[in-house]
Amino acid sequence: MAVEFLPGNRLTLLRSGVEYFPALEAALRGAQREIFLETYIYAGDATGERITRALCEAARRGAAVHLLVDGFGSRDMPAEFVRELRDAGAEVHVPFGGIKGSGFGPHEQGRAALEFYTDVVTIYVDP
Repeated sequence: MAVEFLPGNRLTLLRSGVEYFPALEAALRGAQREIFLETYIYAGDATGERITRALCEAARRGAAVHLLVDGFGSRDMPAEFVRELRDAGAEVHVPFGGIKGSGFGPHEQGRAALEFYTDVVTIYVDP
């Protein structure tokens, strides 16, 4: 199976957080139409605050923001981040949920929360 790229598209491999997070923030701040961000770890640290702020700003300016975080890997993500993102208009999904107070615990999601698990990081931004 060969991968074919359409003209105007770009793929960039980033090898560490030092490369990834500045590029992610720049992409989020430049997004016009839609953002799809899938990640295993979403921490409640300064980086998590910056990413949350950039996603909220994108949603408020009209970009469709879709965030998928792993409920196990991101179990320490503050519920406040989830509230801020949703209040800004972002869609937030936390399969295998466990973020306290967010509505994403296994008892809040039911069996479906245990049937889907992700451990990859993918970002798609359509400027």
